[in-house]
Amino acid sequence: MATRRNGRTKKRASRKRACRAKDPLTIALTVENEWVSRHYDRLVRQYPRKIVAISHRQVAGVGETGDEALALAREKYPNALPLLVRVPSPEDLVCVL
Repeated sequence: MATRRNGRTKKRASRKRACRAKDPLTIALTVENEWVSRHYDRLVRQYPRKIVAISHRQVAGVGETGDEALALAREKYPNALPLLVRVPSPEDLVCVL
């Protein structure tokens, strides 16, 4: 569970901020984006240089192109609007000082 802040968990606090917008699309994309942030390391290890479609807080489709990933995600969740993320390779994340 997330660490506590002001008597609430960070997870609940971030969802509350998203819900203030009252826009269903903003709420959905905020939740998916937070999921990507928490699972980014795993995405980089499992899907380097791929396009990943995230829907319902899980990987819904993976492809070489956005169209491929989107098609797979729409098969799984036809009424959802997935978040598409281009995943870098681990070598792309290496910083040389």
